[in-house]
Amino acid sequence: ANTYTVTLTVTDEWGLASAPVSKTVTITEPTDNVAPTTVFNPPACTSLTCNFSGVGSADSNTGDTFAYKWDFGHPNVSTSTSSAPSKTFPGAGTYTVTLTTTDGWGKASSVTRNLTFTEPANNVAPTPVLNTPSCTNLTCSFSSAGSADPNTGDIISYRWDFGTPALSQSTSANPSNRTFPADGTYTVTLTTTDGWGKSASTTREVTVTTAPPP
Repeated sequence: ANTYTVTLTVTDEWGLASAPVSKTVTITEPTDNVAPTTVFNPPACTSLTCNFSGVGSADSNTGDTFAYKWDFGHPNVSTSTSSAPSKTFPGAGTYTVTLTTTDGWGKASSVTRNLTFTEPANNVAPTPVLNTPSCTNLTCSFSSAGSADPNTGDIISYRWDFGTPALSQSTSANPSNRTFPADGTYTVTLTTTDGWGKSASTTREVTVTTAPPP
């Protein structure tokens, strides 16, 4: 709601323009306007990943629009403006999730649910697989293909340590084009961690050498 000045200028193909004509338009919130009704359906969760839905939320004012905003109660889980977002939470705990719907006039309503995640009693760490790297001279590409978590729906994060401070660690599943600082043998470690914080590591000795002179 506000007062807006709308201006029309007409220009022909030769670039000749008319004098601008302006009108003032005032938009006023209807006196009977009410906030939308927010519906926060029970989420469907597998492990730490949940599908949310605001389906059923509505605005009783004819022709009014409304927007969604989800807050998932943790700084590592970004907000969403989707009507049905999917989010993965960072670990065990209780999260306060809030859905707010706001109409075009700024009127809003909210519904909150508390979600509690508890590590399953049968949870085990994921199994890391550090495959034989592909190396050319001092540069190698690595692969974690085959790493897996036996717990259905659990997530895996990766951390690579290349055995030398000259190479920064990596959180990629398959880091490539890592160039070691000199000829030698390096102990490379891959650690896989699940969403509950359980981890396992494996190591491999990697020997690199510069190409012999022609």
